Amino acid sequence: MSQSTQRLTYSAHVESTFTAYLSQLKGQQVTVQTTRGVLTGVLQQVGYDSIEVSIQHQVFAIRLMEIIWVTEARGV
Repeated sequence: MSQSTQRLTYSAHVESTFTAYLSQLKGQQVTVQTTRGVLTGVLQQVGYDSIEVSIQHQVFAIRLMEIIWVTEARGV
């Protein structure tokens, strides 16, 4: 019997200006509007296809393609 291996390819649209802006907000309180709702927490990580936001000691990974807008969370 021969085993075949399947090769997977992953691609992501990278918006360098947006990720550069997000990188400037790293470590700050942010509000993120996604296609599923609004989240407010600390921006922990910025990747090429996602961000990580910490909310009350729980980390949420959010894909960039799901984000509508991001802003600094003032007065939270």
